[in-house]
Amino acid sequence: MSPKKLSSRDGLAAMLEALRSPGYQRTLALRRFLAATLVLIAVASLVTSTFSRDPSVVTLTSPVEAGSVISEEDVRITHVPRDLMPHNAVTLIDDAVGRVVVAHGSEGQFLTSVQLLGEEYSAAYVSQITDDFPADDHTMVPIKLAEPDIIHLLHQGATVNIVSTNSNTGTPDIIATGGRVVFAGETDSSDAETVLILLPEEMANAAAAASLTAPLTVILTESHKNI
Repeated sequence: MSPKKLSSRDGLAAMLEALRSPGYQRTLALRRFLAATLVLIAVASLVTSTFSRDPSVVTLTSPVEAGSVISEEDVRITHVPRDLMPHNAVTLIDDAVGRVVVAHGSEGQFLTSVQLLGEEYSAAYVSQITDDFPADDHTMVPIKLAEPDIIHLLHQGATVNIVSTNSNTGTPDIIATGGRVVFAGETDSSDAETVLILLPEEMANAAAAASLTAPLTVILTESHKNI
């Protein structure tokens, strides 16, 4: 038998003897055994947490209004249990920053891809705001249509007028003109009756106020491929 094997066996025998004999040696051996056990538990816990880490999702750090452009200050990464992760969740900050939200969002809300304009449309909107007129002069307003069946006739960039019906005379009232469609709700989504329209701020305010008291619809006046 090799000296190395004898040494290992002798060491084990010495530890067992120390555990059987009361006194300092047994206490020391127990402490070493307990320390080794705790180290193994910590390593196992670390490995387990690494492989079962909760997935990340982008959440809002503050309320955002429809038509807002997401900035880095508006979002953060949050880890959530996998079974609570929403469908179509945005998981990377870079996939959210610079995009335009199509509906109001609350602080702490998970951000999903259906709440954001596509990258091409977002870029077109931001480019127009930057190049054609000051952002403060125009704003977006969500309009819930009284006749949602016309949604499929609208597309991003179309020019529309917003109209209502005068409750006293029954004649049409023109609320706003020259609005540009930024987003029209999908027929199978929760926003199926909502159109997001870019308007001068004064008209946007008038449209928002009118939507509280009267049904609104839009008249398609011109079609564009881009905003």
